[in-house]
Order: sequence, then structure tokens, then C-alpha cells
Amino acid sequence: MQDCPDPPCECPDPARQRAGRAGSSSRFPAPLADAPGFALLAVLLALALLLPLGGLAVLEARSALVIAQNLRARAEARVAAEAALEWAAAAVPALWDTSTLAAGPDGSSGTADDGAFPFGAVPDALCQTLSCELSLAPLKPALWRLRATARGFRGTAATVERILAWSTVPYSPAAAYAAPGVAPRLGTDPVLVDGSPYRPVDPPGLPTGTGPPDFAFAFPDARSAEEARSALAPHRDHIAGRGESPSVGQATRIDLAALAARAAGNGQATSYEGSLLPDSGEFGAPGRPELAVVEGNAVLRGSWSGAGILLVRGQLEITGELRYEGLVVAERGVALDSGARVSVHGALWVAGGVLDLFGTAAVLACPECMGRASEAFPEILPHALEPRGWREIL
Repeated sequence: MQDCPDPPCECPDPARQRAGRAGSSSRFPAPLADAPGFALLAVLLALALLLPLGGLAVLEARSALVIAQNLRARAEARVAAEAALEWAAAAVPALWDTSTLAAGPDGSSGTADDGAFPFGAVPDALCQTLSCELSLAPLKPALWRLRATARGFRGTAATVERILAWSTVPYSPAAAYAAPGVAPRLGTDPVLVDGSPYRPVDPPGLPTGTGPPDFAFAFPDARSAEEARSALAPHRDHIAGRGESPSVGQATRIDLAALAARAAGNGQATSYEGSLLPDSGEFGAPGRPELAVVEGNAVLRGSWSGAGILLVRGQLEITGELRYEGLVVAERGVALDSGARVSVHGALWVAGGVLDLFGTAAVLACPECMGRASEAFPEILPHALEPRGWREIL
């Protein structure tokens, strides 16, 4: 028995303590962890806490996916719109006037297609599954707005536009311009095709004009330009001008058929019959430019010279000598014999057939010569719509 301290304290009775502990189980419940269903309750509580978090994660992932899809669709629409705009800018030909540009493809004002792009539809390969639209509208005299819009996934759209200005000088993209399908050939004799700016008195290889160079050869389509570049690669030393050597590039299309019709119908034109040409002669002179129109094929056997605009409605064949300042246009090709001696200060345009440059030949870009020809015959040479600015409409 435990010793009890001095009164007044009482010593606890061990028997009563044991009795109290034995009776406590009937007055208080068992610990909660031992209760039936506690694990299920804990799982339900955990799910109740985690379910909103999981839903939030799914919502965030869904939102990120939608944002990514929209960004991708926006990027695809912008790329398609830019491609359509570049195609449309290249499709605008050199023009004689802009009076019918806003009238749409039918060329008549007051109809449903007014404001639509008048030079064809965008190729499907550029827009693929997207919808592309083009429009051309005047902003002010001599200024035009070319707009391209592409629409795609979930109504996503992108719009870009370019400002075009009517050039006041005649359009001449190269020393030699050829229509698609014309394959230029150069001989081993001294031949030079140079897009550098020459003056009328400059000898071949020594240009003294001002301004940027043009291409030596230009074509209205990329395929013809690339084929000509490959074919002329062995003659790169004889083909100078803008860009890499050999200087061959793509340029704005020139409607040579329309130019020929304008020249032939002009009241100032001097007509010649190709089969009746003498051995030697002249088509004007530097101080007396002439709009010469030769019907049929022309064969120049002797010594010829001229200035202004020379249009040959057939093939131009030269076996003798030609010295010319201005524009020479041949509808069915140009063929220079190995004994030919040719010097053209200005430009040579070929609508079809062959472009064989043999003999001793120099075709030299001369902006001054082209300007004189345009001043003498202002309704013959076309002008270009040149880019002046670009922007994206947000």
C-alpha cells in the first residue's frame, strides 16, 4: 500500500482508479480512425478537394489548345494572304491607262464585280483550304490600293494590302524582254546583253547613265526565267545587270499584242512591207524618231539604222548591220546571223518564236533612249503600277 503524505491531502485509491478506467469505455466513443467507413469518407473528402483542381487543369489545357489552334489558323491565314498579295502584284501587267481598273474583270463600271481584282483569281495552290479574296480600288489620282484577305479555321481572317503608284516613265524591265516559251540562245561570238543604264553614246561595257540597273533578260513568269537562267549560265560573262550573274529575272507582264495593235493603229506610224525592204535603209534617226511598223517578216541584209519604235509583225532576221536607239519589238522572234553586227540602245522585246543572238551583238538598256521614244509616241509604251507601301490590317 502506498504511503500517504501528511494530511490534509488524500492519497488516491488504486482500486477506484482501476474501476474508473474500466468504466470509461462505456461513456466515450472509440477513436475516429477506428470507426467503420472512415477511409471512404477520407477518399470522398480528397476527391471533393481534387476535383475542382482537376477541372481547372482540364480547362487550362483546353484553353491552351484553342489558343494554339487560333494562333496557327491566324498564321496560316496571314501566310495565305501575303502569298495572294504577292501573286496579285505580279499579275498586274504594264498598262496604258488605269481608267478601267476599278471596273472589275468585266471592264464595265456600275456592275456587281466593281472593285474586284481584274487580272484573274488566286491559284488554289496558294490558298489551299482557305478562301482568298482580292480587291483593287483607287485611293487618289495615280494611287491604288491592292488588298488580299484570307479566311480559314473558325472564321479566322487576315488582311494585307499594298499601295501601288502609277509610274510616270515608260516601263522597261530589262535590256531584253521575252514572252513565256521564248528560249534565248547566245553564240560564241562577241555578244553582250546588259541591263546597266547606258546613254546613247556609250560603247558596250562602259555605261555612264544614272539609276539602278535592270535585268539583262526578263520574263513574266518564274518558270521561264529559271529555265533561261540555267540555259544562259555558260554565257554569264556576256549577261550583265541587276541581280546575280547571269542577270535573268521575273518582271511585270507586258501585253505585247496590245502594244502591237496600238502601234499599228497609230496615225503617226510609218508602214513597211517586209518582203519589199531594200538591202539598206533607216527607220528614223536620233533627231527624227520614227514609229516604224513592218508587216510580215523582215530580213535586214545590208546596213540599217534607226531611232524611235520599230515593230516587226513577223520574225526579225538580221544578216547585215543594225544600229538602233529605242525599242525594237518582234512578234515572232529575232534571229541574228553569225555574220550580223547589231547594236540596240534601249530595249528588245520578243512576243514569241526564237531569240537567237549570234554574231557581234550588243543589246544595252538605255532609259534615255526609251524616254525619247515615249515622248515622241506617248500612247505606245506602257507604264507600270509600282509598289509604294505595305501594311497588315488588324
